[in-house]
Amino acid sequence: MNSNRTLAAPRRNVGDFDCSGEDIERDWVERTGCWSSVTRVLLTYEQMRAYGLPATEGKRGDPGWPAFARRYGFDIERPVQWEVEALEPDELRHRLLPPRVHAGPGRGTRQGWLSRSGTGAVADAPPPVPGPNWSLLNKVS
Repeated sequence: MNSNRTLAAPRRNVGDFDCSGEDIERDWVERTGCWSSVTRVLLTYEQMRAYGLPATEGKRGDPGWPAFARRYGFDIERPVQWEVEALEPDELRHRLLPPRVHAGPGRGTRQGWLSRSGTGAVADAPPPVPGPNWSLLNKVS
């Protein structure tokens, strides 16, 4: 699909940290013609390391694995990957759901929605849009 317009805002992507997931971003820009760039929100190499997430066995035979392994210093003979679902549900919520702002002095910026009317009324805010992994974000820990 090739569109006559390119959206100014980058597409944000959430995916596993593996060779296929990394290639999705390049492929999205190339195939859609809608975005000039894709920004990975989760899961990045830095996040995988910072959270100490466990590796799982990667996809054997993936043609992108050797280059991915060399780029990050992994063993080419042992494909590995990291699943975004390995993050704690609270961290997923923090990273994916929009920040909220409560009205009133001294309130933190991640506590409620800042309304379009500028009143800070939480009721003015649209709810987050459920997606394919919505159940992960609403798990009770």
